[in-house]
Amino acid sequence: MHRIIAYILVALTILVIALLISRKQLYDEYHTALLTNCLTVAIVLTLVAIAVFYLILLSSHGQALEKFTLFVTIHWATVVLADLVF
Repeated sequence: MHRIIAYILVALTILVIALLISRKQLYDEYHTALLTNCLTVAIVLTLVAIAVFYLILLSSHGQALEKFTLFVTIHWATVVLADLVF
């Protein structure tokens, strides 16, 4: 199951990279400011997610690998999809 999830994430990442490379328009000041705000929010949410992940992991030691895989999957998919939307 972990292998299938990894392949899906890699395929999604390749798709987003291809779409970003094929973009013809350049970024202006508005898009740069929007990107800066998005990155700031993403950093804050990532730090909160890491803190929650460690809290969950410390409260229950069982199935640590599955919890880590879930965290990485949700984080990776969120970041990649946010890049696609922007």
